[in-house]
Amino acid sequence: MDALLEPLEALMADIREKWSELSGEQGILESLTEFAKAIDWTEPLVVSLLSFHAVLLLLVVAMRKNGSFQAAVFFLGVSIVFCAESLNKWMAANWRTFARQPYFDPNGIFMSTMLSGPIMLVLFLQLINYLWEASSLLVSLKRRQLMHQACQRRAESQDGQDSKKHK
Repeated sequence: MDALLEPLEALMADIREKWSELSGEQGILESLTEFAKAIDWTEPLVVSLLSFHAVLLLLVVAMRKNGSFQAAVFFLGVSIVFCAESLNKWMAANWRTFARQPYFDPNGIFMSTMLSGPIMLVLFLQLINYLWEASSLLVSLKRRQLMHQACQRRAESQDGQDSKKHK
């Protein structure tokens, strides 16, 4: 167990070190608070992003049984996250056409927080849903298998009793 925890602790120490390098002496909570204060939450771009994420989440939950829809949303989400860096560069160059202030820094903090992060959470919910469905199917399959085996045993025992009666 300790062998598994050591790499995780090393990874967490590395993440903390990188975070302190990027954010100076601020902690995560202070950085998030400053980020939230820096954003104009009435900005049409921000409202549109939040609305998009809310609608996407509602659709994923409402259509959780529709595999084709879930696959389409999954590939759309992965594509958006994959293209986020290029999208951030383009938006940094053209921010005046759709925003009141330049949110798009070279590190992509805004894009990661406001676009990729929520999409990744939706994709994680889809993963949980896939696992739930797969486990439900396995349980259902195993129940049917056990019922089939019980029926076969019953039929075999009745055949054995019938053959004894005929002798």
